[in-house]
Amino acid sequence: MDTTGSQREALRIYRLVLAAEIMVGVLGLLFQAVGDGGRERWYWLFLAPRLVLALVATLPWFSLRLGRYHLAVLLAVQIVLGGVDTALAPVVFGGPWQGPHSGIARLEPCLQVPPQAYLLLVPATLAGWGYGRLGALVGGLLATLFVLLGVYVAVDAGVAVPQYLLSVAVLVLMFSVLPTIVSVLAESERRQREALQSAYQRLRRHAATVEQLAISRERNRLARALHDTLAHSLAAIAVQLEAVRAQLAHDPGAAEATVLELGGLARAGLAEARHAIQALRVDPVASMGLEGALRDMATDFEARTGLRVAFRTVGGQPDLTAEEARMLYRISEEALLNVERHARAGHVQIELEQSSERVSVSVRDDGVGFLPEQVGPDHFGIVGMHERASLMGAELTLRSQPGAGTQVTCVLMR
Repeated sequence: MDTTGSQREALRIYRLVLAAEIMVGVLGLLFQAVGDGGRERWYWLFLAPRLVLALVATLPWFSLRLGRYHLAVLLAVQIVLGGVDTALAPVVFGGPWQGPHSGIARLEPCLQVPPQAYLLLVPATLAGWGYGRLGALVGGLLATLFVLLGVYVAVDAGVAVPQYLLSVAVLVLMFSVLPTIVSVLAESERRQREALQSAYQRLRRHAATVEQLAISRERNRLARALHDTLAHSLAAIAVQLEAVRAQLAHDPGAAEATVLELGGLARAGLAEARHAIQALRVDPVASMGLEGALRDMATDFEARTGLRVAFRTVGGQPDLTAEEARMLYRISEEALLNVERHARAGHVQIELEQSSERVSVSVRDDGVGFLPEQVGPDHFGIVGMHERASLMGAELTLRSQPGAGTQVTCVLMR
């Protein structure tokens, strides 16, 4: 498990703790300077190694040389210094192992220890944070070792009595429990962070896949649009040019009429190409929703072709994703284009129906109709509608009979 992030966080906190200790040492020297003095050397002994630790903790050179053991070295030295402070406190300040605060002697025995002993909890806990349960174990053992060293020095100096040994037991328990709890919480946080990072990477890969799929769909969509516009017009122009070539030698008048017809075909093809490009650029579903986009398309189709178009909705607003709504819109658009080009219809009906189980869109005309089984695989309009329906898991049905019109229905089950 990667613990680099936790070590960086623990190192930042340790630097703050170190800065606070240096400030305490500086304030102690100032008080000694304006007071009676006599303990300056002890404050210098407290301050000097911490200044060195501050350099080791902040200079990049040490971090590069020590690597992942940078924090471990700092915390180990900090525990040693804390143990020395704990051992020297009764010698320097006197009293029954109570440190410089005489009021603490009136508290319970479990609290009658030098404050320096409790400060050992900080590096022991940070060891658990940065290095997990192993760090908590090593940090707690080191802290316990130096507290016991403090007990030995205090007893040897005659300033500790057995009743205060209860405080040692409390400290040892805290050195065992608190770093372990912190290490467990830190490991849990690391696992959650790694899971989040893994989920983020999967999401990025999924987004890249979706993007590539969208690009592929747009290419297919563009291919269908070009086939149904420019390809038809250019094919007709090519056939007419062959006719002009044959007519020039035998019937110049007919050739001139064919050339005029070619001009009309070229203009019609240009208009269709412009319409297709405009349709590719604009996404009316995003701005108006599926119902509004279908209604607007029906109005535009009626104005452009002169055919009567009825638009009908059944149910409420469809509960669709943006991609599903866009697919249904494009299927309806392709069905209307087929009506315009081939059906020779007089009336068209568009129906959008939605229920809790399904959403369906149908386009029905009263045109000449055809036999669906005779439609070849090269008819890109119908093939494109089937492809779009398949991409979103919908079912597309095409019903038509000669002289009975055509109905295209796309049903998406919820």
